[in-house]
Amino acid sequence: MNPQTKVIKEHIARAKSYANKFELLKTLASLCDALELTLQSQIFGRDKFEIGILIDEVLRTLTSHESFKDLFPPGIAFKKGQEKVLYATLKKLHDRVQNLIEKQELEKTREKMHTVDQFILEAQAKLEEKEFVEARRLFYKATERFEMEIPGLNVDAAQRMVRAGQFVEAIPFLERGIVLDPKDPRPWGLLVTCYESQGELDKAVDVIKEVMRRHGTNESIYIRYAKILTKQRKWSEAFDACQEAIKFNAFSPEAHKIADKIGPRIFGANYTSSNPYAPAKQAANPNPAAEQR
Repeated sequence: MNPQTKVIKEHIARAKSYANKFELLKTLASLCDALELTLQSQIFGRDKFEIGILIDEVLRTLTSHESFKDLFPPGIAFKKGQEKVLYATLKKLHDRVQNLIEKQELEKTREKMHTVDQFILEAQAKLEEKEFVEARRLFYKATERFEMEIPGLNVDAAQRMVRAGQFVEAIPFLERGIVLDPKDPRPWGLLVTCYESQGELDKAVDVIKEVMRRHGTNESIYIRYAKILTKQRKWSEAFDACQEAIKFNAFSPEAHKIADKIGPRIFGANYTSSNPYAPAKQAANPNPAAEQR
């Protein structure tokens, strides 16, 4: 068998499989691939005859379906010498069907976004009216219906709840957001805020460590880590976190400020700031009596 004939028959076999499942667009695409290759190839005799029979079989399957029958011209078939006409007809039909599907999908997306916007806006209004239970119910309704189709929907709901002071209630939305998209950094920071606001500092630290493991480190994450460790009175660990932040930015004002605050607790009076903008420490006068004179 001619290698090109084999490839053409594979295209037709795919078309037949799609036709049996009534997947019109994929069927037409595979038939167009087969016909295009047929027109480009030097195929004659028995091979071409068999290709024609196979294509006709797929077309009969399509035209026998009530939903598709009116789309095709009457008597459409593979005819010797008319391959270009059949290809042009099927290609035009394919493009028309594709445009219709794209328009339908666009309309569905618009309707979906309109519905989600209604839920979110109603929930936001309830938050502003301090009707937190109703707001949470509307957020759940939106996320349960559309979370798989609209990325970040759970995180958006959680952000609004956090701004309204609903820290505990936001946590399930953030955890769900992480499950759906572990690479999204936004829910992690909000989760730290929620735990920190409730005084659950150990959980906040655990989240930060997980962020470091999954997303790497930077100046801001070490500063946040240092602040929480400071609240826990873990001076040495907080100081070390500041030093890590300073490695990213030697002039980090926040990192130096925290380090200078807790440094004396660790090193006592011998502590010397590494802040390049800190005022120089004056040396003690070895002869205070001379100074009084």
